[in-house]
Amino acid sequence: MTRILSKQPPPPPPPKIETKAPEKPKIEAKPPAASGGSTTTTTTTNQPAARNQTTNIAQPSGGASASLHQALFQRFAGFGAAVRDKATELAAQTQQTGETAPVGSIPSEPVTTDGTAQAALDYAWQQTQAETATGQNYARDGYPSLQDDPGAWNNYCQAFVSSAYHWGKDGDKNVIIPELRQPNAISSYNAFEENGKIQTEMPPPAGAIVFFEATANNGQDGHIAIATGETAPDGSPLMISSGWPGRDGVFTISLNELEQESGACLGYATVGEAQPLNITGTAQSTAASTTSTTDSTATDATTTTTTTSATTDPTEVGGTTRGAPVPTDTTIPTNPAGNVPQAWNNTCGANSLMSMEAAVDPARAEQLQGLQGEDRAVMEGAVLTSSGSFGTSHVSTRPGGSTEGWGTFEMRRQITDRFVGEAQVYEPQTRDDAVDQMINVLDSGRPVALGLDGHWMSATAIRDGENGREVQINDSWTGESVWVPEADLRQSGDHWIRTYLPDAPFPGRMLSLVYPETNQLDPNSSFRDAETSQGEAMQARYDQAYPS
Repeated sequence: MTRILSKQPPPPPPPKIETKAPEKPKIEAKPPAASGGSTTTTTTTNQPAARNQTTNIAQPSGGASASLHQALFQRFAGFGAAVRDKATELAAQTQQTGETAPVGSIPSEPVTTDGTAQAALDYAWQQTQAETATGQNYARDGYPSLQDDPGAWNNYCQAFVSSAYHWGKDGDKNVIIPELRQPNAISSYNAFEENGKIQTEMPPPAGAIVFFEATANNGQDGHIAIATGETAPDGSPLMISSGWPGRDGVFTISLNELEQESGACLGYATVGEAQPLNITGTAQSTAASTTSTTDSTATDATTTTTTTSATTDPTEVGGTTRGAPVPTDTTIPTNPAGNVPQAWNNTCGANSLMSMEAAVDPARAEQLQGLQGEDRAVMEGAVLTSSGSFGTSHVSTRPGGSTEGWGTFEMRRQITDRFVGEAQVYEPQTRDDAVDQMINVLDSGRPVALGLDGHWMSATAIRDGENGREVQINDSWTGESVWVPEADLRQSGDHWIRTYLPDAPFPGRMLSLVYPETNQLDPNSSFRDAETSQGEAMQARYDQAYPS
């Protein structure tokens, strides 16, 4: 077996994002096979696909073939079936039991860490909340807790995990799990690996001790965290990690983000079993022409209603529990459907809707995050044309097309079909009205389609930032997601969009908000079903618009 050597320095400097060492293979989560389709392993990425400078869209490496068309058809059909089957199953379970599991609760009394995975996970989860973060760092003078010092655990990841698994202040780092009696994370990894206890099959179960390679980002000490047993919005496993200067505290963070901050995941070790926390449930873009948000048909788009309160429990999605669409402590904003610029000139509405669906449904998120380049372009066109109001000829090439995209009427129609309940439309009189309503909807766990002057964006999360509340806004034209402070959103004019999305060529005026009545996808959506048949037609349109 290979032993990874490491120095044993004092606490490492603040981590910074750097290129990972090429010799370390990245361990990636394996998505489950889609029901009705072939088993496919996909890799989630937040990077835009390679694009042709003229067309600004990923080009195929060769001419499309019948087999490719069939593969796309099967892929769409398989994922569609997966969404329907999972939603139907969960809905049936809810109907049978008449209740849903409670959102992950936080033990009110200090957890007695006894070396079990369940106690370790409960302890770690307790440290993420200010009112219960009483765990003391016995590796530091004074034994501080987060209630004493926001940076109490900074650069002490090994001490944090060892404490979660029972490290007493008597000086014994961990008498129950000897592999954790180490000076740093990489040494602990070596100890587990030498004893044949490292596993690499993803995802790691709840309570698993997860290791990351030693890099310059972590001072060559490696990094260690605890798995929650849940999936983050970016499709990778959700971790609980201690912090570092610049990111104090203990927090939930995706495995993908930890790899960016620290280094590649090396694997994990398990010590017994624990129950997943159930804090996020099972889950968890645009300037076309200036007429992008005008309906292509002369349908009355001004008679929509402006009522809004949700009629279902915001913690219930498809029979499972969850909180807001994205965990509120996510530092790096990530589009739930993947940060990929829109492929066509007029698919901003389709892309915004895709991110809204992905924000509340894990199967949909997995499907969309796995699509890149040509496949992603085909899916966007299939969503755009799924209602039958738009034919394939309405899909306009980027960047010079002039074909109109969705207006408020079509967006409302799409959301009504794809989510449970009737879509709601709010037409604000002032900027404050728009921001107030957006925050109210996000607080209820529902995503929002934000209609600008000639463009659609989506808002999928809200969090408490250093200077007040912040909204995550996803823009498909640039392929970027950003946290925008509420105070900046309230400023009149184009301040917020010029500051946070300077490459988006749109004014910041908010004309309409469109959002679902509930935060649950409808398993019987006819428009989502239509994507299957539209996928093949859109492949032909892609081949016509962008010949190889």
